[in-house]
Amino acid sequence: MHTIVIGANAAGLSAAAKIIRAKNNHSVTVYEKDEIISFGSCGLPYYIGEFFSDHTRMFSRSKEEFAASGIHIKMHHTVTKVDVVKKELTIIDSENGILHDQYDNLIIATGAYPIVPPLNGIKKKNIFTLRTLGDGNAIKEALNNSREHAVVVGAGFIGLELVEALKRAGKNVTLIELEERALKAAVSEDISHLIHKELKDNGVSIAFNERVTAFEGKQVVEKVITDKGEYPADIVILSIGVRPNTSFLQDSGIKMLPNGAIVVDTFGRSSLPNIYAGGDCASVQDMVTKQPIYSPLATTANKLGRIIGEHIVGRKRDYPGSLTSACVKVFDLEVGRTGAKDTVIGTASAVVKDKNQTNYYPGQEDILLKIIYETLTHKIVGAEIAGKNGAVLRLNTLAMAIQLNGTIEDLSLGDFCYAPPFGRTWDVLNIVGNVAMSKSK
Repeated sequence: MHTIVIGANAAGLSAAAKIIRAKNNHSVTVYEKDEIISFGSCGLPYYIGEFFSDHTRMFSRSKEEFAASGIHIKMHHTVTKVDVVKKELTIIDSENGILHDQYDNLIIATGAYPIVPPLNGIKKKNIFTLRTLGDGNAIKEALNNSREHAVVVGAGFIGLELVEALKRAGKNVTLIELEERALKAAVSEDISHLIHKELKDNGVSIAFNERVTAFEGKQVVEKVITDKGEYPADIVILSIGVRPNTSFLQDSGIKMLPNGAIVVDTFGRSSLPNIYAGGDCASVQDMVTKQPIYSPLATTANKLGRIIGEHIVGRKRDYPGSLTSACVKVFDLEVGRTGAKDTVIGTASAVVKDKNQTNYYPGQEDILLKIIYETLTHKIVGAEIAGKNGAVLRLNTLAMAIQLNGTIEDLSLGDFCYAPPFGRTWDVLNIVGNVAMSKSK
C-alpha cells in the first residue's frame, strides 16, 4: 500500500510518521516543493526579535532522520495536477522535469500562502510577508540595514508578535489595521482595549480603522499611504492573513470552502475517495457548531495529521474538532481565546475582573476572564482571557472543560491548584463560574 504526501510540514509529516510506525507494509513518499521541511514557522517573529538566534531550533527533524525511519522526502518537487481517476500525480522535478507517480492513498498538506493585496507600490523593496525561513532571514537583514521606521499591516496574532519583535530591533513601530480594533475576529472589545493600552505603553503607534491604499518610495519603500493619512516606513511587514495552497486542485472536483480550503470529515477524508487533507490547506470541524471552518493553526495541523495516519493504517479514531484555541503575548500582556466568541441565541456570558495571585507575593496583576455558556444546559462553550504572569495558561482548563461538556457549576467548585505565587484560594476560574451561576438564577 503506497501513500503519497504532498507537503513536508506539520500535518503531512505527522501523518507519514504515524503510517510508518504502524509497520504494516505501508510505504510513504513525500513531495515538497521547497528545500525546508519539518519547520515551525510560529517561531519566526521571535527569531526576528532576537529572542533566539539559531534558526535550526525551529526544525523538528532532518530529511536524513525521516529517511532513517522509512519516510522518503523528495524536495524541489511541485505537484501540479491530481488525476483522481488514475490515482496519479503530475509532478515537476526541478532537476529532471515532469514525472508521474501513483498512489493508493493521497494526503494533501500543502499549507497556505500569505495574502498580498495588489496595491500601488507593492513591489517596492523592504515590503515583506512572513511565512518561511527565507522571509525571516530577509526581514532580519533589512532591519540591520534600514533606518528607524517600521510598519506592520494587520493587528492579528502574528502582527502583534511582529510589533514586539520590531521594537526589540530598536525601530519606531506603527501598527495599521483595517478594523477598528486589534483581534476583532478573535476577542471581545474590552480585551482589545487592553491590547491597545499595552501597545501604547510600549511606544507603538496604532492606526486602526484605516485602509492601506499604496506604498511610496523610489525603489525602496519610504511611506505607507492609507485612506486617512501617511506613515514613514523603512520596512513594512504585511500580516493580513493566508489562503490555502490548493489552486492545483481546481479541476479535481474536490469539495472546498469558499476560500479554497479542502473540506474534510473527522477522519481527514476529503470528498474524493482515498484523498485526505490536513493543515493550513484544509478545513476542520468546529467542536461547538460541528460545521467545517478554516482554522490554520499548528496544533490543529499536527493532531489532524496524526488522525489521518491512524485512519490509513486501520485505526478508526476521529478528530473531535477544533475550538480555535489561540493565544498571543503582547509585550507583557497575555491574551487567549477558545471556543465560541460571541453570545448567540441560547447563550449568555459572564465577565470577571480579578487578580492572578495573592497580593503579598510579588507579581500580582489584573486578570480579565470572560466565559460563554448555554443558558439551558449551563455548558461552557467559549472563553477569553487577558492578564499577565501566567494568565493565558488558565485557558487550557477552559478549553478542556468545553471539550468535556463542563458546566458553570463544574467551574464554580473546580479543584484548582493553589499557592500564593500562582493564584488565590478562590481562583478567577471559580469566581467566573459563581458569577455565571448567579446570573442564571
